[in-house]
Amino acid sequence: MVTSVSQEEQASIMVHEDKRHSYQEGDHVKFVEIEGMVGLNKLSGPVEITKVIGPFSFKIDLDTREMPAYTRQGLVENVKVIKYVSYHDLAKSYANPLASATYGMLETPDLRNWGRSDHLHIALRAIHDFH
Repeated sequence: MVTSVSQEEQASIMVHEDKRHSYQEGDHVKFVEIEGMVGLNKLSGPVEITKVIGPFSFKIDLDTREMPAYTRQGLVENVKVIKYVSYHDLAKSYANPLASATYGMLETPDLRNWGRSDHLHIALRAIHDFH
């Protein structure tokens, strides 16, 4: 349940204090039954969340400065959108697991496990060779 919408370049959305949102940056949402700022109800597609401010507020990628002021009520709903992801082919990954334009495919997210992904790659290669 929406409680306020700011008139900014990237609008801030506040939800009711009894209803925490579970949105993350990059999620897409749509609006229903907003009063006052009715342009939000008529958007052609979902809007991306650019920043989560807290458990009750977030910013969207939409300029609302020219829209009339929000008056009351309305709902915000999560919308699932298709996200295309590309991967290296198996032959390239098998031969060189660290080859990538942006980062190694065996990137270590936690330094406590340094080298773990390399060891897993070697172990899987050994299993494939044995098979």
